[in-house]
Amino acid sequence: MNPADSNPNHTAPPGQGGRRRRRRRRKPNQPASPAAVVARAKPNEVARSADEPLTPGEVAELRQHFRFLREYRKVLRLRLNAAEDLLVNEAREPTSRGVCQHLFSKIDRARVSWAVDQLEPADATRLVEGVLRICPDLEYVLLYLECVKRSATQTAATAALARGLERIDFAQVSHAQMRRVLDLIVELFDERQFPELLISLLEGRAFRQAFDESADSLPSELARFVVPLRAVQAVVLHGRRNDYEASVLAFGVNLLLAGDERVLLGYSAEIRRRLYDLGLQSCAAAEHPAHKGLKILLRSFSDDRSSHADMTQRLARHLLEAGEEREAQRSLESLGKERPDLQWPGRWLEVLGAPRVDQVALPRLPNGPDSFKPNRRYAGWWVRGMHPVWVVVGSSEQRTHHQELAGWHRELCLPGVAPLLFSGESPGGVPYLVLPHPGKNLAQALDRRGGLTKEAALGACADGVLILGALATAGFRLRDAHPRRFDLLADGRLSLVDLEGASRAPTEQVAREHASLATALCQGVLSRARYFIPPPPLVEALAQNVSLAELSHRLEHWRWATSDLARS
Repeated sequence: MNPADSNPNHTAPPGQGGRRRRRRRRKPNQPASPAAVVARAKPNEVARSADEPLTPGEVAELRQHFRFLREYRKVLRLRLNAAEDLLVNEAREPTSRGVCQHLFSKIDRARVSWAVDQLEPADATRLVEGVLRICPDLEYVLLYLECVKRSATQTAATAALARGLERIDFAQVSHAQMRRVLDLIVELFDERQFPELLISLLEGRAFRQAFDESADSLPSELARFVVPLRAVQAVVLHGRRNDYEASVLAFGVNLLLAGDERVLLGYSAEIRRRLYDLGLQSCAAAEHPAHKGLKILLRSFSDDRSSHADMTQRLARHLLEAGEEREAQRSLESLGKERPDLQWPGRWLEVLGAPRVDQVALPRLPNGPDSFKPNRRYAGWWVRGMHPVWVVVGSSEQRTHHQELAGWHRELCLPGVAPLLFSGESPGGVPYLVLPHPGKNLAQALDRRGGLTKEAALGACADGVLILGALATAGFRLRDAHPRRFDLLADGRLSLVDLEGASRAPTEQVAREHASLATALCQGVLSRARYFIPPPPLVEALAQNVSLAELSHRLEHWRWATSDLARS
């Protein structure tokens, strides 16, 4: 009789020994998926104390094990005593936990491994599947996964390994077993699945320790993921400081962003926000694979109106810096429809649609660079990142002079002197150079009603003196220090954005001339400060036309003496 035809619900009447069994037609069972088999491979309750009575649920489970042993009795070379033979043939109900334990102990691991090598892949998988249900230890989990790898589809094998890894007690894993686990990961998982899988496993202390002990023999396919994912685990998942190189963390962040949408959305809001912030810093190339992940994270914050708008702006700026202008426009258009109360998306779209010279948009010049007038400075926007800039225009007759001016901006590496972003010529042959425009022009700020505050005025004067002193040390002379040459940054610092008319001269000569220019600049700024009467020592220093160093020291003293910090 084929064991598969026996009735699992049948209990033999006493005294009949189970020889007269009625056949009952059974509905065909769908084979369990490999992942489900591994998931059910939990410690068998039969392994409890031998004297403890069996429960009805355990009895039902034992019948399934007995049918399996009856089918594979010869393959496993089981030598059974009379009581065990009655159980395996379902001629007697199991009543003793100790007898069942003794029966299961006769399954020999070496015999199972030998049988696996002799059987066809599908039959070997079925054999180890049954053994695994009876004896769910690590060695059989690994053996089953290897059988599945040979016999099942890639999808089924991958799912089985994922569930198998959850069942393994890595605290008990030997070096050789760990190597088998790692080899299975490489063979069954797609490289895109490595980050999700390894991050999940690295969260477990036992796996992390076993993994570290096997680090020297890691498969090359996994080795390049290890350190980046460790960095991501510390910084993104747990919010710790970054103890790794920036490029390592960036690679790990990009691995996560390129992962499955389900995984990204499964993280907490705090982790998603950290991943989003770091992602904007780690993928600057056009059409970067991580951009898809950034958009998924952005959508996950759509219910938070304030955060969503801010995050959209940052993503649009990032896409522009990466050269994906059309994608940035789509983000801005979408936000504009969702939030008609916001004005900045429309302004950004207007800038992107304005005439340009190179990568600079000129929204105030309808005719673009054709409207340039020589020796003027125009406000524009550097489209790569939507940053405000100055476009300093020369004349075609002064092309050589303008090239020299651009060279000075490029050469001068001094605090407070605006660096050159780039330079070029308009289609009409007009030379120009592009500088940062990080704030309001100082002259306009002074003309504004109320003028500058006391603190802002003293800060502007101190910065102006330092800039003029640095230029003197470098041997560069300005012909004047008019406030229109300077921009006032958002944090109150001063930036020199206009070197027009500058020339080279001996350092000592420039220092004397710049001391006079600094005095005039400070007098003009302080006289228009709001509610501020300069102290007599400072007025005296300005009247005496002291050196740049002395003037700088006195300004810094009065900045400190009048600050809240000095009074605290």
